Amino acid sequence: MADKPLQWVGSSLKDLRAFPATPLRQAGHQLRRVQQGLPPDDWRPMPTVGSGVVEIQRPGAQPQAACRGSPLASTWVAEVPMARKVRRSTGNVFRDLGFGTAESENLRLRSELMIELSKLIKARGLTQAKAAALFGVTQPRISDLVRGRIERFSVDMLVAMLGSAGARVELVVRPRSRVA
Repeated sequence: MADKPLQWVGSSLKDLRAFPATPLRQAGHQLRRVQQGLPPDDWRPMPTVGSGVVEIQRPGAQPQAACRGSPLASTWVAEVPMARKVRRSTGNVFRDLGFGTAESENLRLRSELMIELSKLIKARGLTQAKAAALFGVTQPRISDLVRGRIERFSVDMLVAMLGSAGARVELVVRPRSRVA
Protein backbone atom coordinates (compact mmCIF):
# COMPACT_ATOMS: atom_id res chain seq x y z
CA MET A 1 0.00 0.00 0.00
CA ALA A 2 1.35 3.45 -0.90
CA ASP A 3 1.84 5.99 1.86
CA LYS A 4 -1.13 8.21 2.57
CA PRO A 5 -0.23 11.86 2.02
CA LEU A 6 0.18 13.89 5.17
CA GLN A 7 -1.39 17.34 5.52
CA TRP A 8 -0.70 19.68 8.42
CA VAL A 9 -3.72 21.66 9.61
CA GLY A 10 -3.51 24.99 11.42
CA SER A 11 -0.62 25.29 13.87
CA SER A 12 -0.14 21.50 14.26
CA LEU A 13 3.28 21.42 12.58
CA LYS A 14 4.53 24.41 14.56
CA ASP A 15 3.15 22.91 17.77
CA LEU A 16 4.86 19.55 17.18
CA ARG A 17 8.15 21.21 16.24
CA ALA A 18 8.17 22.80 19.70
CA PHE A 19 8.49 19.34 21.32
CA PRO A 20 11.86 18.22 22.73
CA ALA A 21 13.85 16.00 20.33
CA THR A 22 13.00 12.57 21.78
CA PRO A 23 9.19 13.02 21.90
CA LEU A 24 9.39 14.67 18.47
CA ARG A 25 11.12 11.59 17.01
CA GLN A 26 8.52 9.35 18.65
CA ALA A 27 5.67 11.46 17.26
CA GLY A 28 7.25 11.24 13.80
CA HIS A 29 7.40 7.44 14.05
CA GLN A 30 3.73 7.28 15.07
CA LEU A 31 2.73 9.50 12.15
CA ARG A 32 4.79 7.28 9.81
CA ARG A 33 2.70 4.32 11.04
CA VAL A 34 -0.51 6.24 10.30
CA GLN A 35 0.74 7.12 6.80
CA GLN A 36 1.15 3.40 6.13
CA GLY A 37 -2.41 2.68 7.23
CA LEU A 38 -1.36 1.26 10.62
CA PRO A 39 -2.72 2.48 13.94
CA PRO A 40 -0.41 4.47 16.23
CA ASP A 41 1.06 2.41 19.10
CA ASP A 42 -0.89 4.39 21.72
CA TRP A 43 -4.08 6.18 20.73
CA ARG A 44 -7.70 6.74 21.58
CA PRO A 45 -10.68 7.60 19.38
CA MET A 46 -12.10 11.13 19.48
CA PRO A 47 -15.71 10.70 18.28
CA THR A 48 -16.72 14.08 19.71
CA VAL A 49 -14.29 15.76 17.29
CA GLY A 50 -15.31 13.70 14.26
CA SER A 51 -15.56 10.30 12.67
CA GLY A 52 -12.18 8.65 12.14
CA VAL A 53 -10.32 11.13 14.38
CA VAL A 54 -7.81 9.61 16.78
CA GLU A 55 -5.53 11.16 19.37
CA ILE A 56 -1.92 9.98 19.41
CA GLN A 57 -0.72 9.79 22.99
CA ARG A 58 2.52 9.46 24.90
CA PRO A 59 2.46 7.71 28.28
CA GLY A 60 2.29 10.28 31.08
CA ALA A 61 2.16 13.29 28.78
CA GLN A 62 -0.19 15.53 26.89
CA PRO A 63 -1.53 14.22 23.54
CA GLN A 64 0.87 14.59 20.63
CA ALA A 65 -1.53 15.04 17.76
CA ALA A 66 -5.00 14.38 16.47
CA CYS A 67 -5.24 12.53 13.15
CA ARG A 68 -8.13 12.02 10.79
CA GLY A 69 -8.11 9.67 7.87
CA SER A 70 -8.84 6.25 6.49
CA PRO A 71 -6.49 3.80 4.77
CA LEU A 72 -7.54 5.21 1.40
CA ALA A 73 -7.53 8.92 2.23
CA SER A 74 -4.92 11.42 3.21
CA THR A 75 -3.96 11.85 6.85
CA TRP A 76 -4.68 15.17 8.49
CA VAL A 77 -2.68 16.26 11.50
CA ALA A 78 -4.30 19.00 13.52
CA GLU A 79 -4.58 20.58 16.88
CA VAL A 80 -8.00 20.36 18.48
CA PRO A 81 -10.25 22.15 17.66
CA MET A 82 -9.57 21.73 13.95
CA ALA A 83 -8.20 24.74 12.13
CA ARG A 84 -8.70 25.81 8.53
CA LYS A 85 -5.21 26.40 7.07
CA VAL A 86 -3.80 23.23 5.44
CA ARG A 87 -0.15 22.66 4.52
CA ARG A 88 0.96 19.68 2.42
CA SER A 89 3.77 17.46 3.73
CA THR A 90 7.20 17.25 2.09
CA GLY A 91 6.75 13.48 1.97
CA ASN A 92 9.06 12.84 4.95
CA VAL A 93 7.31 13.49 8.26
CA PHE A 94 10.66 13.87 10.03
CA ARG A 95 11.73 16.60 7.59
CA ASP A 96 8.39 18.32 8.18
CA LEU A 97 9.08 18.19 11.91
CA GLY A 98 12.30 20.17 11.43
CA PHE A 99 15.04 17.54 11.45
CA GLY A 100 17.93 18.12 9.05
CA THR A 101 18.10 16.30 5.72
CA ALA A 102 20.49 13.54 6.83
CA GLU A 103 18.84 12.95 10.21
CA SER A 104 15.33 12.96 8.73
CA GLU A 105 16.31 10.27 6.20
CA ASN A 106 17.93 8.21 8.98
CA LEU A 107 14.81 8.53 11.14
CA ARG A 108 12.56 7.62 8.21
CA LEU A 109 14.63 4.50 7.52
CA ARG A 110 14.65 3.48 11.20
CA SER A 111 10.89 4.00 11.38
CA GLU A 112 10.36 1.82 8.29
CA LEU A 113 12.49 -0.96 9.78
CA MET A 114 10.68 -0.74 13.14
CA ILE A 115 7.33 -0.96 11.37
CA GLU A 116 8.47 -4.07 9.46
CA LEU A 117 9.64 -5.70 12.70
CA SER A 118 6.31 -4.91 14.37
CA LYS A 119 4.43 -6.38 11.39
CA LEU A 120 6.57 -9.53 11.58
CA ILE A 121 5.85 -9.93 15.31
CA LYS A 122 2.12 -9.56 14.69
CA ALA A 123 2.04 -11.82 11.61
CA ARG A 124 3.81 -14.63 13.47
CA GLY A 125 1.75 -14.12 16.63
CA LEU A 126 4.88 -13.79 18.76
CA THR A 127 4.94 -12.81 22.40
CA GLN A 128 7.57 -10.25 23.35
CA ALA A 129 9.67 -13.02 24.93
CA LYS A 130 9.50 -15.19 21.79
CA ALA A 131 10.26 -12.20 19.56
CA ALA A 132 13.27 -11.36 21.73
CA ALA A 133 14.61 -14.89 21.37
CA LEU A 134 14.05 -14.83 17.60
CA PHE A 135 15.71 -11.42 17.13
CA GLY A 136 18.57 -12.14 19.55
CA VAL A 137 17.73 -9.29 21.95
CA THR A 138 16.15 -8.92 25.39
CA GLN A 139 12.41 -8.62 26.02
CA PRO A 140 12.76 -4.96 27.16
CA ARG A 141 14.22 -4.16 23.71
CA ILE A 142 11.08 -5.64 22.10
CA SER A 143 8.98 -3.53 24.46
CA ASP A 144 10.88 -0.43 23.27
CA LEU A 145 10.30 -1.51 19.67
CA VAL A 146 6.55 -1.99 19.93
CA ARG A 147 6.21 1.27 21.87
CA GLY A 148 7.91 3.20 19.05
CA ARG A 149 10.99 4.30 21.03
CA ILE A 150 12.86 5.13 17.85
CA GLU A 151 15.75 6.85 19.67
CA ARG A 152 16.81 3.50 21.19
CA PHE A 153 17.55 1.78 17.87
CA SER A 154 20.18 2.22 15.19
CA VAL A 155 19.70 1.17 11.57
CA ASP A 156 22.36 -1.52 12.14
CA MET A 157 20.51 -2.99 15.13
CA LEU A 158 17.18 -3.06 13.29
CA VAL A 159 18.71 -4.72 10.21
CA ALA A 160 20.41 -7.30 12.45
CA MET A 161 17.09 -8.03 14.18
CA LEU A 162 15.35 -8.56 10.82
CA GLY A 163 18.23 -10.75 9.65
CA SER A 164 17.95 -12.87 12.79
CA ALA A 165 14.31 -13.50 11.90
CA GLY A 166 15.26 -14.68 8.41
CA ALA A 167 14.12 -11.53 6.63
CA ARG A 168 16.02 -10.24 3.63
CA VAL A 169 16.63 -6.49 3.84
CA GLU A 170 17.29 -4.57 0.63
CA LEU A 171 18.28 -0.95 0.24
CA VAL A 172 17.06 1.17 -2.65
CA VAL A 173 18.65 4.55 -3.28
CA ARG A 174 16.87 7.02 -5.53
CA PRO A 175 16.73 10.78 -5.95
CA ARG A 176 14.28 12.55 -3.70
CA SER A 177 11.15 13.68 -5.50
CA ARG A 178 10.11 17.29 -5.20
CA VAL A 179 6.77 18.14 -3.64
CA ALA A 180 4.83 20.85 -5.46
